[in-house]
Amino acid sequence: MILGLFLGVSSCGQNPPPESRTDKLAKSLCQCTSELLVLNQKAQSSPDSLAFQQIEQAFNKAKACSQALGIKKEEQPVLETSLQSFCPDLMQYPELIQELTSQ
Repeated sequence: MILGLFLGVSSCGQNPPPESRTDKLAKSLCQCTSELLVLNQKAQSSPDSLAFQQIEQAFNKAKACSQALGIKKEEQPVLETSLQSFCPDLMQYPELIQELTSQ
């Protein structure tokens, strides 16, 4: 009885497993592209040259940011699975993901 109580109490204090590398990469890539996605949505509703200049600047920042993450080609399939969970808005643009994560 005491052993069962001890096991029950000790299991309550367990820490969740550490986050996987691909989950961390997915969250980071989502942060890298957040400004770009917002600007892209704005440009769809009101196309003007300033919006496209801002998109180009945001893309260049997102590309530099994603390259700094050091995403390996073999991580791509698992990364896309994590992106489904952590950044579904970005998953609407598979060509963008491919371009941002290619080295």
